[in-house]
Amino acid sequence: PAGWAGRLRARLDRGERALVPAVLELAPCVLEEEVVRRADPDLLSFVNVNTREELARAERLLAALRP
Repeated sequence: PAGWAGRLRARLDRGERALVPAVLELAPCVLEEEVVRRADPDLLSFVNVNTREELARAERLLAALRP
């Protein structure tokens, strides 16, 4: 929700950069892996893209999903 932006901005303004504590402060609904795998068996929703190599892998995965 847009209302969370202010809370996250306050953390950034304090110099906090850690993502996990910020997200946990928002009281998310945490799902067990088996529940997520029912909708996303290969956990492709969580592909990490921080490097050129990871981007290339993500692009290959997307291309394989296209008809």
